[in-house]
Amino acid sequence: MLPLLEILAKRRAAKCAGVEIGAADPTRKEETKMTQSEAMLGLFVGIGLSAACGFRIFVPLLGMSIASMTGHLELAPGFEWIGSPLAVTTFAAATILELAAY
Repeated sequence: MLPLLEILAKRRAAKCAGVEIGAADPTRKEETKMTQSEAMLGLFVGIGLSAACGFRIFVPLLGMSIASMTGHLELAPGFEWIGSPLAVTTFAAATILELAAY
């Protein structure tokens, strides 16, 4: 991800300086390809995460909410609402309804 950010930063700097960016741009790096092991790792991580979530999508949010309320998890700004009593109640009700649907 970092090389992509570097490329975008160079393009933005060149654009601000009035330099035309194109195929003849000397600062442009050759595109890198993903290796087979990186592709396999990405595939396995994606399958593992989707299998872990399954259909019970509210259980992790309920866990985060409870952990935040008990002081075991500090939430980033903008996500404080997850630790509110209303969120805990809502996630608990959604989890119960979701499990009862099976």
